[in-house]
Amino acid sequence: MPEAQTVEYKESWREEYLRVLAAFANTDGGQLLIGVDDRGRAVGAENAVKLMDEIPNHAIGKLGLHPYVEYWLCGQQTCLKVTVEWQKEPVYLERRLLSAQAVLSSHCRAGI
Repeated sequence: MPEAQTVEYKESWREEYLRVLAAFANTDGGQLLIGVDDRGRAVGAENAVKLMDEIPNHAIGKLGLHPYVEYWLCGQQTCLKVTVEWQKEPVYLERRLLSAQAVLSSHCRAGI
């Protein structure tokens, strides 16, 4: 499955990828595949078992979003699939204070 508007590959997890999850939630939903390079080859996700708890906890805490996280074996490599469904209400990543005024920052994913 190639990268598309609803599929994103990442070799490893970074908290900044919460933006990708928010964008999926605000558009058509999608899947973030961790442990997969840009060519679609499995390279393995470090600390996959730990990430199965960490990713949902961050998504719930920072986005109010409950993604489904599962792992699968690709040959000798363990990869993760984070699935996010489209949400009826906008998903906001963070609350920022600008000019003494609270501004909510939302994220949408543009077509690739």
